[in-house]
Amino acid sequence: MRAEMLLNSALPLLRPVLAGLAISLSVVFGVGADGSSINSSVAGVTQPLKSMGFTSSDGKKFHGEAGGKKLTLEDPDNAQFPAAWDSPLTVTDVKSGKSCKTDSWIVSSVYAGNDGKMAVVIATNAAMRDIHFVDLATCRSLYPSITVYSDEIQISYNQIALFPGCECTDKTKTNCQCQAARVYRLGLDNQPVLDEKESLALTKRYLGVEFTGERRVSKPMLPEAKLIKGPSR
Repeated sequence: MRAEMLLNSALPLLRPVLAGLAISLSVVFGVGADGSSINSSVAGVTQPLKSMGFTSSDGKKFHGEAGGKKLTLEDPDNAQFPAAWDSPLTVTDVKSGKSCKTDSWIVSSVYAGNDGKMAVVIATNAAMRDIHFVDLATCRSLYPSITVYSDEIQISYNQIALFPGCECTDKTKTNCQCQAARVYRLGLDNQPVLDEKESLALTKRYLGVEFTGERRVSKPMLPEAKLIKGPSR
């Protein structure tokens, strides 16, 4: 009985870890949520995405490089250890010297492949996160941005995992408004393609219930988690 109580109390802490581990393993071994192999025609991309490591010599302008493109961010929240930059992303072609700028965002992280074709930019927008797909040749958006309420976003190789998030009206968590997980794989031309099976599986592993879109959930992340009937709001 005591062991069961300890396990139940630890489950909310273990769920995010186990869910993240499962996502990472699916990328490493190419196995989907149902145990089947990932279709390479959808999942395969020329260059895997990697987190950009921005550095600065003056604490004002921060630079990174991907595939012959220099990426620059300005106005950091901290000159020594920045967590965000309130500026456009400036992209400069190293050979030609031509440059362009995106819209101004509060940027928290940037991912790009070694081919220098596209960057995935994560920006903060009030309580939400916007994910932008930027053409590094023109600084224009290649695809519509994706908005997520959760702070937990995992980008690895060619996969973007947006973890589920909930807002609860009371401490007992009996009535929570939750957004399901969404897992995208970058397909042809780096277009994000929703992996429905993996999205459902990640939602189930993290919250304890399975759904898409937004639903009201009672006691998410706990053993007694269940969906609440009726409209989501």
